Amino acid sequence: MKQHTLQVKETNGEMYFELPDDLLDRLGWSEGDELSFDDKGDGSFIITKVRMSSIELDFTDEELFKFMKHAHSEDLSFNQWVNRVIKTYVVDDRLNGLYDKEVT
Repeated sequence: MKQHTLQVKETNGEMYFELPDDLLDRLGWSEGDELSFDDKGDGSFIITKVRMSSIELDFTDEELFKFMKHAHSEDLSFNQWVNRVIKTYVVDDRLNGLYDKEVT
């Protein structure tokens, strides 16, 4: 993984950084893309572009209310909560698939 050091700037109490155009081009990113920041705990972050797909979910009113209460209790929007649940399920499913494979 290639690393880049960026200068954090401040204007009117807002902090920001600028990504060089050549880096944006290589990553396939553009202004306005949603980015996710993963704090590595050592003063550095891993930045990734959020890639979203729309899927239709069919819940009963009771299920929807229950899930919305879960999201509220975790101080998340419903969409954030659903994304977290789906991501957790996909990761767990992939890991379980690895453990289920027979070792030869």
